Order: sequence, then C-alpha cells, then structure tokens
Amino acid sequence: MINVSEPKLLAWLHLRWPRSITIGAQSVNLGASETSYINVLRTRLNTPWYFPGKLSLCRLNIEYRDGNTKKNISLVGYEQLLSEAKQKIEISIESDIQHKISIQKKWISIVEQERAQIYDQSRYLRHSKASGFASKWSEHFGKYSRLSQYCLNHPMSSDSQRLTIGRIQARLNQLQPYLDDFSNIRKRHNDDYISRYQSLEADFFETVESSPLNENQIKSVLVFDDATLVVAPAGSGKSSCIVAKIGFAIKTGMFIDKEILALSYNKAAAKSLQSRLNNKLGQTLGRKVTVSAKTFHGFGLSILTQKYGKELPSVLKEDEGEEHRLIKLTINSLIDESHEFQSALSTWLMLSAYESPELTGSGENHIDECESRYERCCRELVRAKRDGRKFFEPMIPTLDENIYVRSLEERNIVNWLLLHSVKFDYERPDWDGARILGLGNFKNGKPKPYKPDFTYKGSRIDPVTGENQEITVFHEHFALDANGRAPAWMNGEIYEAYANGKREMFKKRGTLISFFETRSHDAKTGNIFSILERSLRKNGVSIGSQNHTIRQKALSAFRESSVHESLLIDFVLRFKDSGLTKTQVVNEAETSANPFRAKLFLKAAFGLYDAYQKRLRSEQKIDYADMIRDAITLLQNGEAKVPFRFILVDEFQDISRLRADLVKATLDQSSDESLVFCVGDDWQTINRFAGSDVSIFSKAGDYFGRFSEQVFLKHTYRCSQPIADVSKELVMKNSGQFDKDVIGQPSRLQYGIRVVEHGDSAADRTKALKQELDGIVTQSQKIGLSKATVYVLRRTQSDSTSPEGLDSGYMKSIKKHFSSALEIEFHSLHGSKGLEADYVIIPGLESGFRGFPDERPVEPLIELALPKLESLVEEERRLFYVGITRARHQAIVLASAARPSQFLLELKEIYNGSNNVDWVPHEIQRVPCPRCDIGSLVSYGEGSNVSYCTRRQSCGHRSTQR
Repeated sequence: MINVSEPKLLAWLHLRWPRSITIGAQSVNLGASETSYINVLRTRLNTPWYFPGKLSLCRLNIEYRDGNTKKNISLVGYEQLLSEAKQKIEISIESDIQHKISIQKKWISIVEQERAQIYDQSRYLRHSKASGFASKWSEHFGKYSRLSQYCLNHPMSSDSQRLTIGRIQARLNQLQPYLDDFSNIRKRHNDDYISRYQSLEADFFETVESSPLNENQIKSVLVFDDATLVVAPAGSGKSSCIVAKIGFAIKTGMFIDKEILALSYNKAAAKSLQSRLNNKLGQTLGRKVTVSAKTFHGFGLSILTQKYGKELPSVLKEDEGEEHRLIKLTINSLIDESHEFQSALSTWLMLSAYESPELTGSGENHIDECESRYERCCRELVRAKRDGRKFFEPMIPTLDENIYVRSLEERNIVNWLLLHSVKFDYERPDWDGARILGLGNFKNGKPKPYKPDFTYKGSRIDPVTGENQEITVFHEHFALDANGRAPAWMNGEIYEAYANGKREMFKKRGTLISFFETRSHDAKTGNIFSILERSLRKNGVSIGSQNHTIRQKALSAFRESSVHESLLIDFVLRFKDSGLTKTQVVNEAETSANPFRAKLFLKAAFGLYDAYQKRLRSEQKIDYADMIRDAITLLQNGEAKVPFRFILVDEFQDISRLRADLVKATLDQSSDESLVFCVGDDWQTINRFAGSDVSIFSKAGDYFGRFSEQVFLKHTYRCSQPIADVSKELVMKNSGQFDKDVIGQPSRLQYGIRVVEHGDSAADRTKALKQELDGIVTQSQKIGLSKATVYVLRRTQSDSTSPEGLDSGYMKSIKKHFSSALEIEFHSLHGSKGLEADYVIIPGLESGFRGFPDERPVEPLIELALPKLESLVEEERRLFYVGITRARHQAIVLASAARPSQFLLELKEIYNGSNNVDWVPHEIQRVPCPRCDIGSLVSYGEGSNVSYCTRRQSCGHRSTQR
C-alpha cells in the first residue's frame, strides 16, 4: 500500500482537493471515496503555469466512474512521487482488467463444458435439463456480458486485451441462444438425435419385435423427455413401443435393468409384457433381461413388503369378492350395534333413498299423461310391483304397506309424516274443489274427482267466539323449481297454470279450509321438511313424537333388498379408489343437483367407511386401495425407497388419480433423473366406473409436475381404412379428445361399417343377427378367410339389460348353429377391449332401457366419487369406438328402425357424406313429426297406441292415439 500526500505548504491552494491518495492491492482510496482500478478511466500528470518551478511540483488528474457518473479528482505533489503513483495506478488498472478477463474466461469455460455435457449428441435432451441450464446461467450471462463490453470499451485496455475480449464475446454470442432460445435449440438437437439413432439402430428396430417398427413407433422409442405421452389409435402396436423402449434404454446404457419399471393394469397384461421382455428382448440383446413388469397393486405390495416384511397386513383379494364380504359384515355390525349409523342410514332411506328421475324432451297437452310418464319412471327406479293394484292406482310403496304414492318425492313426504306420527289422507277426493275447478264428468256420467296430494285435520281459534275450530288442511306437492317454473317434460307453462288454478281454487273456499304447497326444489335442498313442519303446526295439525317403528321398518327393508346395500358398498370402494378426500366429496355434494340427498347419504356412507377402515386395522388387513395409498405415503415420507428411475405405464388412458399419485411419488424420489413414459389411447377411455380419469391422460405433464412431450402413432395394424375413418369421425364428436390421423390397413371390402335396420320385436332382432351371420359366411370365403372370427358385442353382460331376444341362451344356440363355418364369441363391449376379430356385430343401437348408448339414469351418489365428464354420453361414444375397432374387415350394427339411438343417427350423418358405410333400411310407415319437422313418428312395437319421434333425444315428442 502506498500513500501519496499533498505538501502542506500548498494545501491552501487546493482546499477542495484531497490531501492524499492511498494505492492499495485491489482499489485506490481517493480521499473521501474508494474505487476499484477498473473504474479508473484515465490518469494525467501536468504542471500548471502558476506552480513555482523550483519546487518541482505537479498535479495528478484521475478520471473515474462512480456508478453511471464520471468524476475527476486532482492531487498536487512532488513530480517524482506523483509520477510513481501514476505508474502504479496504471499497472493496477491493467492488472484488474486482466483479472476480470480471466474471470470471464473461467466462467464461460465452465458454462461451455456444462453445455457440452447437456447437449451431448449421444443423448436425447430433456426439457428440464435444457430449461434448467438456461435458468441457472441466464442471470450470470447478463452480468458477464456487460462486464465484457465494459472491458472492451475501457480506454486503458491494451490491444491484446481487446483482442481477448473479442474472442470472449464471440463465445458469449454462441452461448446466448442456449439461454434465450433453448426450446428451438433443444428441438434441433433432438431432431438430429432421432435422425441419427434411427439410422444407427436400424437393425435393432427391425428385429426387436416380431414386426419392424414404423417411423412413428421408432420416434416414440427415441424420445426420452421428462414425461413422454404416446397417443395411439386402436391396434397401433403400443406394447411394441414399450418393449423396444426398454431395450433401447438398456442397450445404450441410459438405464440399467433394476432402474426400469413397467406398470400394467392386470396380471395377464403384466405377465404378457414380462414374457416378451424375458424372451424376445432377451434374445435381441443377447443376455437375460431383469426389468420388472408389475401391476400397480403388485408394485404397491412390494413397497409395503419392504417396510413391514413378515408383519405385512393380509391383502384382501378383490377378484374373489373379499372386499365386498368384509364391508357387508361391517354394515351388519353397524346396524346391530351403532345407534349413530342406524340413525344416519334410516334417515337417508326414509327421506331420500332414491333420486327422482330427470326426464328429457317436452310434455304433452295432457298433464295426466306427463304425470303418468313420470310415475312410470319412478316405479322403474324402485322396482315397484303391481301387487294386484289397478293400472290407474298409485304403485310406489312407502314404509306403510297400505299407502302407495305416485312419485318418489311424495314417498319421502309420506315417510316423514309416518315418522312423526302425523295423520293424513293421500289423494282423498275433494268434491267441492272438483266443482270449483270445473273438472266435469267421465263418459259414463260420473263426476271427476279432484284428488289433492295430502289432506290433514287441523284446528284454529275462531276470531269471533274464541273457540277451537276443526279445519281441513290441503297440501299439494308441485313439480316446480325455486322460481316456480315447471320442467319442459311436465309441459312447462301448462303445468304452471294448472298449479296456479289450484291455488286460486283454494282462495275461493271458506274459512274452514287451509292450503299450503311444497315444491320439488324444496325436496332437493331439504327445506321441504322444515316447510312441512312449520305449515302443519301453523294449521294446528298434530305432530307426535318420532315413531321408531318406522325407522326399524326402513332398516328391515334395507336388509331385505340388496339395492341400497350395494350402493353403499360401491360408493365406499369407489371413494377409496378415487384418491379424493372426504372434504372434496362433501364439497361436490354441496353443488350437486340434489344436495339434501347427497349429504344424508354421505353421513351414512362415511360412517361405514370409517368403520370398515377400523375393521381392516383390527383384523390386520388391507384392501387394494389401501395398499396403493399406503405405498404412496411410504414413498413420500421416505420410509421406503425404490431403485426405479424410468417408469413405463401401459394403457395410460385407464389411469386413475390414486395410481397416478403412486407413479408421481416414485418419480419424485429422484425427480431430476427420473423419466415417465405413458402409452395409451384417449379414444378408449371407457373405465370411468373404476376411476379412470381422461383429464390425467390429456394433462399428464401437469399432473406429474413436469414437461410432457407427445408422440402420435398413426398406423393401425388391425382395422381397415374405412373402419378407421368412420370410427375416428364418431369418437371426435366428443370434446377434448386428441385429434390424430389414423392410417388403416388396405380394405378387402367396400364398406367398413354396415348398418342393418330391423323391426322392433325380439324375433326381428334374432332374425337380423342370423341373416348377417349367414352373409358373413359367404362374404368371408370370397375374401379368402377359411373360418372367420366373429364377435357379437352387447352393451352389457346381463340378459335383463341386453337387447330383447339376444339372451345368453340364444347366443349359445346361434354359436352352435354356425360352429362349422364361423368362430363366434360373445362379449360385452367393455370386455372386448384389447381383443380383435375379422367381424364385429354390435346389436341394440336403439333408444330405450336396453339400448346403446345406455339411457339408464346414472346414480348421482356414485358420481360424487368418480372423475367428472362434460357429458355422460362421451364415455358411451368411446365405448362404441372400442367396439367398432375390434373388427379387422367389417363392423356390423343392428338397430330397431322404430327407435334409433343417438349413435345410429350420428352414423346416418356419416353415411350421407361417406362411401365407407353400407346402410340396409327397414321399410316402416313413418309420419312426419309435427313438433320438429325433421324426425318421424314411429311406434315402439306392434299394437302400441303411442308413437315417438325418431329424434327422441333432442325432440322428445310423442303422440297417443285416442
């Protein structure tokens, strides 16, 4: 350190100047301020004219930068001393600039070395690696880029330093795109990688599977991003991609065997994949392959075994019904021992056991026909028997075996009245009301009665005499919403006028008559019972203490019928599989169409769930859902470790939240190094009832918290091009599906889809099926098939819900009849997934209870625990796609011409603009629909006096012959 002081004798001349400067190793102290040498811009030594020459004095001027401001200072001193100071400052400036250049060179070398490692030509570059590199160095890049420019422009930099800085800037310019435009740089890198390895490993891709991989399959094998989603149509060789992917990862040293895990949904699929890995891939690689292929449950079990060893709880066997049996035992114990559960269960059963049907279409001019249609739907829900009751009498049973009603909401009201020991009459004729309403007479001359829903005996104080008077209280329950509006199927404004006419009628009655109403909206919110109690008390109707016999009747009815027990068991298992919390389900119930029913149910269902979980713990057992859930917890808490860094998921369209969470927990054990590879077809997501969530498929990257690269397979090795084209056009009517091109096989037939209309009877249906099978025998021989395979696919396995005539007995007989010419198998549409045949026949594309799409009402309580859909028909349409694409040569559709389903109408639209569909019409007398002018009126069956519009889903018009 050197200190240069100003002579005291001249200090008076420079009072504003520093008296000294201190030259240090890293910086120079300029009196009141200190600055690094690189901030010193110039030094100049001069002797002003007014300095006495004999004293050998001079002045040192120093220009430096303070932030963005240039400043100057001067120091007067002896010439020799200031000259030495000037020289030392300049040497320090040059040294500081050189030091800064060295720092830049060292930094850029580190970054270039890391870039070379990340952008290694022999490796696919993951998005996280490229973005992580850019994020790590971007801030530093700006700092060093500015420093480089500063050094380059420094007036005291030497020529050699400027030359070196120029080289540094050139390297910075080369580096900058890797930080600012890494997406495009990464894409070019990966495109080169794929092109190079497609050529280098051509022999491997030719031989790794039975058939050579096509270009899209090869790309799916070579893409190794943080999350890779392979979107594939039916029959596109998805499993081949998985086998080849694993082989390539091992062959190139990306992963070793023990780091790779392939997950399947069932034991058969896992076993098949394991066999292909052990045998075919082992032969290709020339060594034993020890990659693990497991089911999700098997993987979960392995994690629990690692934690608990021999103390592992016993796992209930789902396929042997152990879960159901244990829950049933739990229900029985709760009914016998838990007053809280008895109360929750009986309350739900009494007051809201069934969901009132929501009908479609518009009503007729006759209110009684609308009400009759609604009553018929209610009867179907409760499976009510006629039990000798006449056709016009109410048939929906209540908890009093002598009282039947016409709607499910009225059933709830009756049960509440019975529970609270309220005396009432149901539909007791009110002749005065009939007279005022002007109902008139029947054809036989007898007067038509007015039958109010409920009649009670009440009392009030006479305002004149002060005596207690007996009054008659009438109660009507109207199908109205919160705004007093009636649904379209109940004829809307006509029904509203009908309800208002009753209100006006009661205003004209005497003082000994009272009237109040409740509405469907009140039933859905649960306010109906507070309204009912308040109205009854106001009118002096006696409300007694709770009748526990009624509760016991509800519980007895529960034990006698399996319907509600099955619903409870189904919900508990669905809830456990869903990965949802109780709070999430309760919040969903709050916003449902019938929150009162949902909340009553959840009180009983969650009580059962808690008791079931307690029973599992006490018996040291777990079910499959617990096994996965506990495995997730162990991985997240670090209590279990797995070696897997590369996870492959087959049939990813079937992924549920719980299974996806297990995959994510495994990936998160080493998030920087782990990869996930998912293969599936969102067009085949048909297992929502088992928790499959199509939104996880479409947003895989978001769910796993990582970047997702999509690869599309285009070729199907099963279906002909006409089948591929029609099936795509059908399934893409859904919203939110991936739009992918499908290249099918050359067609041996002109038409990929054949639509055959027939009459509406069972005989018509069986006749059409037999005729089509006869046609297949002839046609298949013409195209060179010695014994064609045929699948007959019903919407459901149950004979009770399958198209009439096509029961299991008939199926067996038809199979036997054609056994010498055809290989015929019968499956449900769900059960056909993964299978293939030469021909497929799908019967029942008609509207109604046994039709397709399935029009049976979905139980909203189960919906609380299932993934959400915009429309339930979406999954039905995907199921139709699955059925059609089982066929190699032709898919044949059978449907009643009298009542075509929505899907048949969609096929008709395709037929009108396509050469891929053959249509065989059924001649039937049709009358134009007077409501929509598009559809036609046809009867359901021979002898029916009711005709329906063929556009039943959207129009809903029906006509009754009188």
